[in-house]
Amino acid sequence: FVSVGLMPLSCFLLILTSYSRIVCSILQIRSTEGRRRAFSTCSAHLTAILLFYMPVVLIYLRPTPSSWLDATVQILNNLVTPMLNPLIYSLRNKEVKSSLGKVLHHLGFLADQLYRENTS
Repeated sequence: FVSVGLMPLSCFLLILTSYSRIVCSILQIRSTEGRRRAFSTCSAHLTAILLFYMPVVLIYLRPTPSSWLDATVQILNNLVTPMLNPLIYSLRNKEVKSSLGKVLHHLGFLADQLYRENTS
C-alpha cells in the first residue's frame, strides 16, 4: 500500500502543487513574450512527467486485469517514453520546430496557414 499507493500519490501531489504555484507565478508576468517562454519551458517538463505517470495510472487504477493492456502499457513506459523525451525537450529549439513543421506539412498533417506561421 505504501510503495504502490502513498509514495506515488505523494510525489504526484507535490508535483501538482509545484506546478500550480509555477502557473500562478507565470500568470503574474506582465510581458506576453516572457509568459510564452515560461509556459514553453514548463510544458516540455510537464509533458515528460505525464508520459511517465500515465502508464502507472493505467496499470494500478484499472478495474480488471488485462494482459493486453499490461503489455501495451509496459511498451509505452519502457520504449516510447524514453524515445520521446529528447524530442519533447528539443521542440523548444526553433530549428527543430521548423523541421518538424515541414515534415508534418509534407505528410498532410499541418495546414498551409499553420505551416507558414511555424516557418516564419
